[in-house]
Amino acid sequence: MIDGKAVTRRMLQLAIVFGVVAIAMAPARAESLSEFLSKKIEQARRAETDRRFDVALSAYRDAIEQGVGAAEFTRTALKKRAALYEQLNMYDKAEGDLTRAFDVVPFEPKDFIDRGYFYMRRARYREALDDFMQGAQREPRNALYVYGAARALAASRDFESAVKFYGEAIKLAPDNGKIFLGRAEAFVNMTRLHEARADYDRAFSLGLKDRADRLYGFSGRGYVILLMQDYDGAVRNLDQALSIDPDAANALLWRAHANERRGQLPAALRDYERAAAVLRDSVPAREGVTRLRVQLAQPNAVTR
Repeated sequence: MIDGKAVTRRMLQLAIVFGVVAIAMAPARAESLSEFLSKKIEQARRAETDRRFDVALSAYRDAIEQGVGAAEFTRTALKKRAALYEQLNMYDKAEGDLTRAFDVVPFEPKDFIDRGYFYMRRARYREALDDFMQGAQREPRNALYVYGAARALAASRDFESAVKFYGEAIKLAPDNGKIFLGRAEAFVNMTRLHEARADYDRAFSLGLKDRADRLYGFSGRGYVILLMQDYDGAVRNLDQALSIDPDAANALLWRAHANERRGQLPAALRDYERAAAVLRDSVPAREGVTRLRVQLAQPNAVTR
């Protein structure tokens, strides 16, 4: 006769045993999956570096297909593949991956930033603005979304609205020099030069670590100071910009004009010539070269 209590005890023992085994194996499976996905993403990265884009796309596909339930890896693979698609001018596929990232659980509001800047690069400013605003609704204390919205508005040439949004972003992140840099550019486009100069100064006082930000900062401040007819100050700032990028055409043209206005014609000619070499279709550069060569050919020309 079967002892029901004994069978029940045995089943409980087996359940406990298998439960312990499952718990013990779970980290190993998770670790194995993580290692697999990490290797696939690294394989894709190396293939991109070697310009073997078909191999990279295949590796990203494997990572995405096998990464179900591994949100971090799936989201990373989707965004990296989107970046590669964009590089290959496959914009619909890039947008598809950035949109697919929204379906990854748990939801990550910062996905709005990545797709928003993709739309910015495609000059789809209204869609970019929509993404940044949706992100701001979900994380209202995060300045990145409001800053992105300001950039989208500025790119749409709605500078008045952009300034307001930059102001809101500054309230959320008053120590972020990049935001002041963006507002300064908007002020320049509105010909509010003193406010632009103050924002450039504030941006530098807070610190601009990124090379491109420093280039834009020195170039922009140099341009503003040039418009304010402080030619020596303009040259000092444009010197800094050109030390970062010697072929920055706008900085070359602005420094050429500043040197011309302060009577340093040979220096101005050199900058016009360099600008003309960088921008072969630049009318101001070509005209500057012609004008100064004629002036310097005069017997009483200033040669300093």
